[in-house]
Amino acid sequence: MHRQELLSGRQEKLFSLLETSQTPGGHAAIFGERGVGKTSVAAVFETDLRERGVRAIRINCSSLSSFRSLIEDVATEWISHSPEDIAAEHLPHLLGGNFGQADIVRTLDGIAKVVPSVIILDEFDVVADAGVGEDFANLMKALADKQVDSHLVVVGVAEDVDAILKGHASIARGLSQVPMPRLEPEELAAILRNGFGELSMSIPEALELRVIRLSQGLPHYTHLLGKELARRSILAERDEVIADDWPAALEGALEKAEQQIVDLYGDATTTAKPSMFPDLLLACALAKKDQQGFFRPADVHGPLNKVSGKTYAMAAFTGNLASLSAADRGPALQQREFADRRKRYRFANPLLQPYVLLKAVSDGTLDYHEIDDDEIWS
Repeated sequence: MHRQELLSGRQEKLFSLLETSQTPGGHAAIFGERGVGKTSVAAVFETDLRERGVRAIRINCSSLSSFRSLIEDVATEWISHSPEDIAAEHLPHLLGGNFGQADIVRTLDGIAKVVPSVIILDEFDVVADAGVGEDFANLMKALADKQVDSHLVVVGVAEDVDAILKGHASIARGLSQVPMPRLEPEELAAILRNGFGELSMSIPEALELRVIRLSQGLPHYTHLLGKELARRSILAERDEVIADDWPAALEGALEKAEQQIVDLYGDATTTAKPSMFPDLLLACALAKKDQQGFFRPADVHGPLNKVSGKTYAMAAFTGNLASLSAADRGPALQQREFADRRKRYRFANPLLQPYVLLKAVSDGTLDYHEIDDDEIWS
């Protein structure tokens, strides 16, 4: 995957991050849904920083991470990449846990006098200890107060910057917000064109549009389907994707879907006897949604009747819709009550929505002509 392909639709975000890294006391939070390309942008940002002579360290967090363990991970990674004089002089005393915030600030300040630095903490949302968010917010504040040329960037699944810092964003200073929304259709198209262009290959406009529609704004699926289509053409020794490549590419994409998503679909739809859950989940995937991905039960009504071939009353499926937001059904959906006291739903894991569509096309519930028809998406 090339840098240009990764950055399709995200150049402005990279510019914002680079601007933050050049601002004294500047820090950043990259946040958004799963599958929108947060880690990809962080990886390109890291590479770009290193090319500019900035010491960039990227660490993956885990549910067991603590403030001290992450600082030690940073020090360990840094020592393996830093010139000996910087590593030997400043970093070893951050190993072993016998340090405080003042020690960290002093260490980063000492390094910054030799080389500017950026520390990227990826998957920050998975950290179970809520105190870690407060600790890093306080560290951001301390570094900003002293105008240290060392910058922290936290990356994770969240709706806003306060969520990613576990409710402590107000403590941090110099914190730039870098939200990562879903990509627009033309941005997804750029991913495909850039990718196939790198391979000196082409893709028909109809297949390009099909991939874009099934991706639902998530570049994760655009890359997945694009790579599978390219693979089929390469195996056939062609430099052009053709319609006959689609069935095998679709099955290949489903086989490579994340196991968590496969399991989530199974939890949501598996019952001892035939039920409406598979059709209902597909109707949710097809339902009209607001900018935050929420839909009303009324938005599901028409798609459910269409995909099931039956005529349901609203009362016949609203209970099952609520069931999809219960733990024993994944939960596949997240339920929220808004100011108007009406319940709305959205996919708890956004990556499930395109998977549901791919599965429906694969098993014949939706055919290719329906996917290609503008009417089903209106």
